[in-house]
Amino acid sequence: MNQTKRITVLMCVYNGERFLVEQLESICNQTRQPEEVIIYDDCSTDSSINIINQFIAKYNLTSSWKININPFRKGWRLNFYDAITECNGDYIFFCDQDDIWHPDKISIMTEAMQKNPNILVLTGFMETIDANGCPVNVMDWTENNIYNRKIIKSNLGETIFVWKPRIGCTMAIQKTVKDQLKYFKRNENFAHDIWALNIGALLGGCYHINHPVIQYRVHENNATAKRTIKMLNREERILQLENKVNYLEYIYDGASLINIILINQDEYSVLLKAVAFYKFKLNSIREHKVIHVFGLIPYINIYFEYINFKQLLIDVLEVLRLRDYVRLIKHPGKI
Repeated sequence: MNQTKRITVLMCVYNGERFLVEQLESICNQTRQPEEVIIYDDCSTDSSINIINQFIAKYNLTSSWKININPFRKGWRLNFYDAITECNGDYIFFCDQDDIWHPDKISIMTEAMQKNPNILVLTGFMETIDANGCPVNVMDWTENNIYNRKIIKSNLGETIFVWKPRIGCTMAIQKTVKDQLKYFKRNENFAHDIWALNIGALLGGCYHINHPVIQYRVHENNATAKRTIKMLNREERILQLENKVNYLEYIYDGASLINIILINQDEYSVLLKAVAFYKFKLNSIREHKVIHVFGLIPYINIYFEYINFKQLLIDVLEVLRLRDYVRLIKHPGKI
């Protein structure tokens, strides 16, 4: 395989002493070694920094592994945001502090990206393990364990309307995606994997490889692992929609500054429709006017293409002010 492309691994750390060594070793044992490993520590108060420095010294990695210690706590989102500006690789791999990479992660993903230069963002599957490294079944991360290394393109509609296990610790991006980040305001509410996925999709280059690339550790301190599904009350639904609208406007504001030649216009039209769709949903739940039922008609195709018919019925009940009554029947006293 042609190895002219430079690889950067970017790891952000905060009080990760419990699992750090296993993750560092899994990077060090890659069959395709990165030219650069950048580690940003967010003011750890445990022994994380000592562990990293000792590891670098033990394996004589000072020429390619660098550690930066933030002058103050930023939080993991801003830590990734700022750290990526220091990455020099053609391909950049995001890395959490508590997972274990498969030995061929970099080689498999790099080979796929070199064979298809249209891939700007590539994600893989993950196998889940617990704090002790034992396999656990968390959600359906791996789609029945059918692995064939098939590469599937994702469009912007899928990244906006559909949640899939496409998270940063399985992700590699081209430098082109990193270069667009300067157009997006520094925001502590939006994680690096979210903006990377959506920039990649907006440029027409978001892909997924059907192959596990890491062991994803699920434990009590995960930043992103805990996902619960519940029937929200009205105030919670409004807050959720407000966050969604803010997130889409964040993408829109950044996209308006990107060179139009780079943007896929079909994907951009999806973005505009998504902004309008979620603004409508927010307005309809705030105002509760029956006439808003007719306002759903232009968005019917969104439900059938990206969401589902059940959600359409739920949103109709929302507009008709009946959803909370259904919720009250299922959860008495919790409107």
